[in-house]
This record gives sequence, C-alpha cells and structure tokens, in this order.
Amino acid sequence: MKPILIVADHSLVAEATGQLLGALSDEFEVVLAGSAGEALECVNSRIWFRILLDLDVPGAYGLSLARDIELLNLAERCWIVSASDGADLVSHIAARGFAGYIVKAAPVADFTAAMLQFLSGNASFPNSNASLQNPPPWLTRRQLDILQRVSVGESSEDVSCSIQITDRHRRAIRFTEPLWSSASTAWQGFPMERHGVGPVGRLSNFSLPEVLLGVCTTGAAIVEVGDRPQTRRTVMRESNFILLDRGDAQQAVAWRGMRETLYVWLVASMIEQLLPGVAERGRLHVHPQYAASDAQVTRLTMCMHDEAMDGCPGGAAYAQSLSLALARYVVARFGSGRADARNGNVFSRTKSARLQGYLEANLATNMSLTELAALVGLSAHHFVQVFKNTFDATPHQYMLHLRIERAKRLLEGDCASISDVGLSVGFCDQSHFTRIFRRLTGRTPTRFRRDASQRHGGTDQGPP
Repeated sequence: MKPILIVADHSLVAEATGQLLGALSDEFEVVLAGSAGEALECVNSRIWFRILLDLDVPGAYGLSLARDIELLNLAERCWIVSASDGADLVSHIAARGFAGYIVKAAPVADFTAAMLQFLSGNASFPNSNASLQNPPPWLTRRQLDILQRVSVGESSEDVSCSIQITDRHRRAIRFTEPLWSSASTAWQGFPMERHGVGPVGRLSNFSLPEVLLGVCTTGAAIVEVGDRPQTRRTVMRESNFILLDRGDAQQAVAWRGMRETLYVWLVASMIEQLLPGVAERGRLHVHPQYAASDAQVTRLTMCMHDEAMDGCPGGAAYAQSLSLALARYVVARFGSGRADARNGNVFSRTKSARLQGYLEANLATNMSLTELAALVGLSAHHFVQVFKNTFDATPHQYMLHLRIERAKRLLEGDCASISDVGLSVGFCDQSHFTRIFRRLTGRTPTRFRRDASQRHGGTDQGPP
C-alpha cells in the first residue's frame, strides 16, 4: 500500500480527512501526525507517497515546518493545508515547489475535489475549476459535520466545542476565535496570533508546548484563576497581559467578557538560537502572570505585531531583534534565571571590516541576525551586544544607515526611478523607502534628488 502522511493539529479532523482519503481509494495507508516533532520523525522514517501538511500544528511557527519539508526535498509530493487564502501566501507556497495548496474555508465539495487531485498527484491551488456537486455519500454524519465546519474556517478548537468535545471532567472545552496569524506574513520572529476571546470560557487540565504571552488589545474581562475554593479573581483590561509557563502544570483559567488578545509563542528553539543556554539549561520557565501590567512587554509585543501587519519592511534581522528584546526582558523580569550579560567587548579590526564588507555587498538581501553572527562566530545575543559596542548602533539601525547612504549616491548619479533605487538597496517598496529616507535625512528621496540636481547644475554652469 502507498503511505500517506497527514499532519494536523486535531485528531478528529485528521481522522475525518483520513477516512475521506480511504473512502476515495483503498490502496493507501494513512498515517497521522499531530505535531511538528511527530511530523519530522515520520518524514525521516520512510519514503512517503503523499504528504498533507497543516501549517498550524504544535511546535511549528509560521512556515517553519514547510521549510523543513522543503529542505528534505519533499515539497514536490507535499500539499499544504491552511485557513488562509491570501494570494501572497499561495504564490509563495507554489514558488517553493510544493505540489498543491488546499484552503480549509473551501466548500466540502471543493475540499473533496482537492483530495482527488492530491491522490492523483496533480498540482492543485486555489481557484481550481475542479469541483463536485454534492458531498460524498460514503461520509458519516459526524465526519461530514467535522469537514463542513473546517470548510467554513472554524478552528480545531471551535470544532471540538461545536461537536461537544469535553475534558476529562466532562466540561465543555471553550476556546477562542482566531482573527489573524503571523503565519500568513513574511514575519520571521516569534509566532503571533490575534484572537477574539469570550464571552465566556474555561480551560483546565491543559498543557502548553511553549511559554505563552497574551496581551489584551481591546475590551475587558473578569478572569478567575484556580479551582474553588482557592479561586483568585482579577480584571483583564487593555494593555494587561497573561504569561503562562510551558508544560502540564497549568492552573484552571475561566473568563467572562469580550476582548481581543494578541498571543505570542516564546518558542524555546528560537530562544536557544538567540539566547544560547537559556532554553537548554531549563531556564526557560516563567512565573505565571494574570492581568499583569508592564509597559515594556506591551510596547515590544505591539511593535512586533505592527511590523508583521506592515509586511515586515524591516526584514528578518529586525524581526529577530524584536523577538530577542522581548525574550531577554521576559526571562529577566519573570523567569527563574537571568539572561547572560557580556558588555564592553568590541570586534577586532579584521572582524569589523569583514562585517562591513558583507553588509555593503548584501544590502538588497534580507539578512538575519543568525546569518550575521555566524560570520564572526558568535551567538545572535552576544553578536548584538558586541556589534552595538563596536558600531554604536544596533545591526538593524546600521543596515538602515548603509542603505540610505547607498541610496543617496544612486539618487545623485543614477536615472533610475525612486522605486527602483529603494528596491536595489533592500527596501520592500517605495513607501517604506521614502518613510525611512525622510526620517534619517529630513527630506524625501524626490526632494533630495532635485536638490542634488540643482546643486550639480549650478556648479557646471559657472559664472557668465
């Protein structure tokens, strides 16, 4: 039998999809994986005929799992499943060489048609003309109900609640309504999700794979922590946040009231990359906070959100810098240990020249902190500190300076358009280029070019 791997974050959804594939053909062996770790173990254990990959599974952030599949040269036999139908994301997946893209919000008939394309190996992306008029008759009512709810965009948690999935105490599990995810953007920092929470809900006997930070952006709610009679009650208002430790030792949490919350997953593997030793030595444990208030936490979190919403104009290095700043602050403020501090060191002349040359040669590329740190053999955390001591600026600030200086030379002596000049020095679009140029020079690129032209013209003309 031909093996098919289904990677999905909820067993019922995965099983229903597996039943559908089994009903379409009996020549396939369906294997289910519920997390990024299980998925990677599976893909390395055997040769797969087809892979159906849900982007949003525990242990994955953004397109990380898709990138791992691509690096293993399995993209051509892998179909991506996602709740997002954004044209940019679909185009990105297609450009990476994946075989297809299936939108959860598609009607059940179209979802089934996509499964047929998946089994046959035909490339399948949104707006395909293939469709079926009616749902397959062999699906049970429960399977059809699950697939129907997935097809209209319900999350796995919503599906669980809708079909009356309960915890071990037979209490209905109530979750939240997902509104946005950084997985649909080019963001390369900590994964973020914005949810509508309420009007009522309760979580108990649950675990978290990573440290979770949730900042209330609008609304308010009464939050009760713990089980009676030791329940503690507090009020969650705008800019307040919750901070939950990773692991199984979670207190029950109940809430009443409508609010929107921006969640940030402080992924241990990313923190270990940026702050070596913190996650490895088990120091990535925090003291839980409920309805806490800290201006620095809120500011950094909202900066991350705004950068992702703007299309990530600062690139990978800026995204990682913000994530690094948040991780350092949270570990120092609420963790069981302290981030290492190494101050006063500077790069040697040789390393400074190497970095300077590399930055100037790659201004148009999206450089990451880890890439730059590798040039001088440092961790990302130590690199940022030494870089600032050496150049009196953060890596992101210094790259912006180099890009603007290069842009000035091009504007003075090149006939290229403003947009082309911005793209050639690493800005994602003309708007971003103009905004940064004006902030650093006090003039727009157009005004700078006009002033330079007039200045050079007066020099050439000379006295009569």
